[in-house]
Amino acid sequence: MDLRRNRLWRPALYAGHFSLTRRLAVVSAVLVTGLVGTGAGIAVTVRDLDRAHTAQSKAAEARQTLLALQARYVDAETGLRGYQLTADDPQLLPFERAQREVPELTRQLSAEVAATGVRTSLVVAVDSAFEQWLRYAGVELAKVPEAGPLDRAANVGPTNGGRYLFDALRDRVDETDESLAEVQEEQRQRTVAMQRRLVAVLVAALAVLLVAVVGGCTLLWRSVTSPLTRLARATRAVASGDHDAEIPEGGAPEVRSLAADVQAMRNRLTADLHRTEEAMRALGQTGPAVDSLRRALQPSGQDVAGVEVVGRLDAAEGVLAGDWYDTVRISPTRFGLVLGDVAGHGPVSAVFALRLKHSLATALMTVRSPGAALTQVSRQLGDVPDELFATVLVLTVDTTTGVLTYASAGHPEALLLRATPDDPGPLNPRERTGRLALADGTGASYVELPPTGPLLSPIVSGWAWTDVHHTFRPGTSLLAYTDGVLEARDAAGVEFGVESVLLTVEAAGLADAPRLLDAIVAAAVRHGHQERRDDQTLVHLRAVRRTAATGVSGSVRVAAPRSR
Repeated sequence: MDLRRNRLWRPALYAGHFSLTRRLAVVSAVLVTGLVGTGAGIAVTVRDLDRAHTAQSKAAEARQTLLALQARYVDAETGLRGYQLTADDPQLLPFERAQREVPELTRQLSAEVAATGVRTSLVVAVDSAFEQWLRYAGVELAKVPEAGPLDRAANVGPTNGGRYLFDALRDRVDETDESLAEVQEEQRQRTVAMQRRLVAVLVAALAVLLVAVVGGCTLLWRSVTSPLTRLARATRAVASGDHDAEIPEGGAPEVRSLAADVQAMRNRLTADLHRTEEAMRALGQTGPAVDSLRRALQPSGQDVAGVEVVGRLDAAEGVLAGDWYDTVRISPTRFGLVLGDVAGHGPVSAVFALRLKHSLATALMTVRSPGAALTQVSRQLGDVPDELFATVLVLTVDTTTGVLTYASAGHPEALLLRATPDDPGPLNPRERTGRLALADGTGASYVELPPTGPLLSPIVSGWAWTDVHHTFRPGTSLLAYTDGVLEARDAAGVEFGVESVLLTVEAAGLADAPRLLDAIVAAAVRHGHQERRDDQTLVHLRAVRRTAATGVSGSVRVAAPRSR
């Protein structure tokens, strides 16, 4: 089945069924509506419960104040009778204290009664009754100093005549207390009712949530999980080679559409199987030649004491790259490195790269100068088509003098890195220098080594490339790469560039060369987000110290070519 045809009938598949998205939308809408409704019910109930509890508390506070006020009335009446019998001034202390405290308690009671909703006229009636009793008490108190003991005893009886005034005061207090008690009981019953309603709303909310969760889990299991499990089992069978495995159809429309896509993929794999087998047979016939050419492009691995080389090559397509690098031992104390990038990749580029590799290595052994080696090889390219060209970096290191000499045929700028934060200053006007802040807190500096001549091609046959010299002692390294690293582009077309390489060097540091190369490649891949169209080769050259045991130290570490 053609995948394009599958896309054409997929809308019809969706149109005739209630899709999983719509089902989940309905369930979610019901759940949200239920939760919003129960949430609103809970909020209203909590608000009413708080109001009822507050009203109940205010009624209780008013009753407590009324009780305190009644106690002061009783103290005043008791003090009056004691003073009438004894004419002893200390007997009037309760009466006097009541006179001082009753007004404040009355104002407090009036405010609290008003807050409960009870008529404040009841408090006014209580206060009026107390004022009437006070006027009576004032008359009786005036009689006490002028009467003797027998007269005072005789006057106690007439004071009983004012008891009806005090009884009237008690009646007003009882009436107020009854009203407050009714309000308190009413709010208590309301509080109980609100608590019951709150429990009911919470139970309803939990029930809605439980039903929604159970229903949603059941829907997902029947519509998605179970069908996907069966589909995954069938897909694994197809991946293991069983192209006749049955692709199950079931579940939500989205899952059925996915099953149809898997079915179409299986059909395409079956249809292309024969073509693939024929291509594999053809590749098998040419495989030995390709493998031999690939091995011939590998670095020779020659080394010199005092120099450490680490490199890696990642081919863009297949196993034949247009990039290469090689190491040459010129003498026991002189070391050569060649890094080249032939335009394109594949057999033609690989053959040209192999020719340049051996030609440049031979030239370094004879003329012993990077610029002279490039000049000599360029004169041998008369039989090469004009469209073939390469960028090449050639350098030598003399471990006795600690001098690096390089010549660049249009190759991307290499970086000469020094483990010192001091800017070394350019040794020729085209060199750009700068400082690095490494992640371990130390500093470093760098010099960009620009080309010293044009690209290596038949068109510039006979050109003379110049040599540039730099100090290369322990603590100094050189990082070189092909343009496949710098020209990795993101989705917006922005290149990775030298600045990104420098940022990666700051993050990875200079101590571990393989780790540094891996970090640069990984950063370029993350930046690109696209299929790599060009080979990527990186080489790290470092000056190392001689050891006391052997007198020398040095190595060449070669990474196996990688392909995508």
